[in-house]
Amino acid sequence: MSDESPLAEILEREQRLRLRMAHEHLALSDEVKARRAELEDVHAALRESLSEVHALHQQLAHRDAEIQARHADLEAFVQRLSAAEDRARLAELRFEALQKQSIWDRVSGKRPRINAVPSATSPVVPALAARYFLHTSPYRLFRDARFTLRGWAWPEDGRAVTGVRVRIDGTSHVGTWGLPEDEALRVHGDQPNNPQPGFSVEFPTPAGRHHLALELELGTDGWFVILQTSIWSVAR
Repeated sequence: MSDESPLAEILEREQRLRLRMAHEHLALSDEVKARRAELEDVHAALRESLSEVHALHQQLAHRDAEIQARHADLEAFVQRLSAAEDRARLAELRFEALQKQSIWDRVSGKRPRINAVPSATSPVVPALAARYFLHTSPYRLFRDARFTLRGWAWPEDGRAVTGVRVRIDGTSHVGTWGLPEDEALRVHGDQPNNPQPGFSVEFPTPAGRHHLALELELGTDGWFVILQTSIWSVAR
């Protein structure tokens, strides 16, 4: 009997140990299940957030496209307005020339010679197909003596931009190129040759009508115009 008692105690302790391990395993399994459920909830919330972010990016891209289309409409309107002003100025020059003609020239129907009004929108540098967006629009009536044009741009062929400038009536105003535009890159995709496509150009806006050209420099290829339009200022 003395030999069986220690054996019984060992067996009992072993059973208690196994029972305790079983309880701990069950408790651990319940905790793992709870953590797994929490992780699944977090993953579900993350997927929902990612879907919302994707939808917001799509909305932003759609908004940018709408604004670009409106800019194009405004630019076309400004070009038509500029052409109308040119025609009106030409008519004024013809009327002034007629008034200066002699009576004989008027009777004979001789047309007076006048110099044609040069178009304000004729490009003086090559045009470039580019994707761009303007945070500050030039399609306005300028009331201040200076204006800062800000936005982002890159050539559609992916070439690297090395500079940006605005020309007002042929006078160049060099701006700053390489400003961060992370949101534009997230929406429209990375640009390896233009990792930071933001720009800022400050230029004077004296009173009157002027021709504005926004141009990009592509290294040794030179300058290219991506936007040109007439602007009007009433700055004092």
